[in-house]
Amino acid sequence: MGHYDFDRQESSSNTQRAAILVLLRSAVGGWISLGRILELRISQYGARIHELRKLGHRIENKSEWQDGKRHSWFRLSKAQSAALLPVSEGWHRDDN
Repeated sequence: MGHYDFDRQESSSNTQRAAILVLLRSAVGGWISLGRILELRISQYGARIHELRKLGHRIENKSEWQDGKRHSWFRLSKAQSAALLPVSEGWHRDDN
């Protein structure tokens, strides 16, 4: 039976959260398309955004239908853009 490295998975999640946060911060309150987030090659971007929200980052999202396709965008709230919080401090995995 194989051994699963939970520490490595957590490290990967931290790195992925950091990458998303850097991208959102770089927009300085502007909208980032889902396509740009997907360019980071993060397969579970929704889970990482959820975790960032649990850490206290106020991430807004919007979506629109254009030419029969749904397009989504994300951004840090304008107040959040000014107050930069750490990526992983205080985050604990739980089921709440």
